[in-house]
Amino acid sequence: MDLSKVVPLYGFGFHHHPAWLQEVAEIAKPEPWGRELKVLELYLRASFEIAKSQAKVYEDKAKNLAFWRAGNLVNVTSDPVWLVYQRNNRDVPYWQLKKVVTGDAPASQDRAAFTLKFEPPEFDQNWLIHFDQWNITHIMGDSRNQQRLREVFDNALGGRFNEHLIFRAIYGELQLKRKEEVVIPQWYHGDYQFLMPLFLTQSDRVELTAVLRPDPTLKRYVVRTLLLPYFAYAYARAVVKSRTAFADWMMLSNEELSKAAADEEDEAQV
Repeated sequence: MDLSKVVPLYGFGFHHHPAWLQEVAEIAKPEPWGRELKVLELYLRASFEIAKSQAKVYEDKAKNLAFWRAGNLVNVTSDPVWLVYQRNNRDVPYWQLKKVVTGDAPASQDRAAFTLKFEPPEFDQNWLIHFDQWNITHIMGDSRNQQRLREVFDNALGGRFNEHLIFRAIYGELQLKRKEEVVIPQWYHGDYQFLMPLFLTQSDRVELTAVLRPDPTLKRYVVRTLLLPYFAYAYARAVVKSRTAFADWMMLSNEELSKAAADEEDEAQV
């Protein structure tokens, strides 16, 4: 797949992979980014989308310069991290990552003008939780999703995959968490969504997270899919200023984040 056609960041500029991620990780304040820095990549991809949506990506072709702030990443002295670009030696994409810098904004620009603002919608506990039939089929019937459900419920159901009981358990937990307003926002493919933790067989462990898409017209939340927490982490990390702002249930370790396979980050949220 040509990622430059489906990932806005790669359509914007060429990045030498994986060197560019390693450079960002070495400069930024340390935090867990998982195997091969996959979580960092997804974080930066989402952060670029947010920056673009807020007109906070600087481009001046006459000066052969473009840059954007790398989300809310900072170095150990709390200076912001910037990705700086120059003209690519190929026609597409136009820009190519030149360097990663910290401190004041490049080209003497106002730093504050490029600081991202996070404005997720308020979660309304009175809105209904809705499953489209396609989503139910995807969640319960897709081979990869079914495997995840088996891993969660096998012991509780004695090794038998009972779709009826599993769906009722999921639905009941969704309703409970809706009333308790236990959600966090995430950014995925151009818009805010919510993540809801599901404690399905253990009271002290989040086994799955539900991805909820707001539907303001009908005042409901549509369940798009169910994810293991480490698949959703990067998209939720992209809309908080620091990892310490996370709810306890989303404070995953590097070992846990390393479980996310490189080929699953987009398939998981079909």
